[in-house]
Amino acid sequence: MAEDNGSRAFNLTRGSIAGTAATTASVLVVTAFLGFVSLGGVFGNGLVVCVIKRLRWHGKQSSVHTFLLHLALSDLMVCCVCIPLTITANFVALDSSNTLHSIVCKTMRFFQFLAPTVSISLLTVISIDRFLVIVKPLRKTFLRRSTWLIIFAWTYSIIQFLPTFYLARIDNISIDNSTVGYCTPIPNNTSEGLGYLMFLAFCAFVLPLTTMCVMYTSICRVVWRRHEQLHDNSTAISGETLFRRSKRRILKMLLIVVAAFMFCWLPFVAYAGFVEPYLETFPNPGDLIRLASYCLGLTNSLINPVIYFFSNVVLRKSCIDLLCCRKFNFPANLQYAWSPAISRRMITSRGSSLIPDISSLRHSLHRR
Repeated sequence: MAEDNGSRAFNLTRGSIAGTAATTASVLVVTAFLGFVSLGGVFGNGLVVCVIKRLRWHGKQSSVHTFLLHLALSDLMVCCVCIPLTITANFVALDSSNTLHSIVCKTMRFFQFLAPTVSISLLTVISIDRFLVIVKPLRKTFLRRSTWLIIFAWTYSIIQFLPTFYLARIDNISIDNSTVGYCTPIPNNTSEGLGYLMFLAFCAFVLPLTTMCVMYTSICRVVWRRHEQLHDNSTAISGETLFRRSKRRILKMLLIVVAAFMFCWLPFVAYAGFVEPYLETFPNPGDLIRLASYCLGLTNSLINPVIYFFSNVVLRKSCIDLLCCRKFNFPANLQYAWSPAISRRMITSRGSSLIPDISSLRHSLHRR
């Protein structure tokens, strides 16, 4: 049986991918590319996790830190779990009569789909958090606790993909005159499978994207309006000015992260959900368009740490200090340089970071 399973895996690898010189080259390129993404993502996101933990150790903690920490952890899950499972699920044959193989297949597909969805769910709750902090600073709500938003993001993502344990299965397919077991993804040739794919396209992509667009549109309006008010007020406090600029910098970074996610994952969602059912028969382990678009999506886990590094001065300096084994050197105005949530001590009792300090404003009016 061991030899038979090994032969099946060998036949699937040679048949589905290495059947021709062109496809052999493709699988080598895909494997090497995913290996690079995995190693680079582990290094980058691991560095982000270490820096945020070290910032917390020095008492520099905020809700943005917490969100970025979980984004980095979800990207680490993509690099350490999702990418190896993608290679295994597509290039290794399984035995459909083996219960353990069936469990492995369902688990592989579950985590393969879960990891990217956690990222977009976290990006969505970040937009909600920024909306509450900037647009509704005085409103009382339990959503102000970043912990609840993060728990919701993970729970929402996990619940969506529980049906994968029912839909994913091992199908016997014929490749090069031999029959091998292939761990199929969500089927698009059945009504229940296609309906579930449409459900995922809406709940895991369209709904989060719409929510982020609404949240960030409202935020941009408020930031722009208050920026004009601040520009017209010649007595504006320099600290408040820096603080508001910090909000715009953080907002810019988050928008870049969202845009990068959409750029990386939109081709796969569009192809797998709306194009593939009409072009390819199911299952088709040799579908290079699907594999290439999925690989593009996985690169998002490598891009995010790069965005954090170049978009934030404090994070960049902290990363360099950590890599060089140096003591962290925090600028005097760190509360403005890192995140609008860091300076909640500067904010009023309900978190209104956009309300000027009353005593300073009164003093400036008195001087007039």
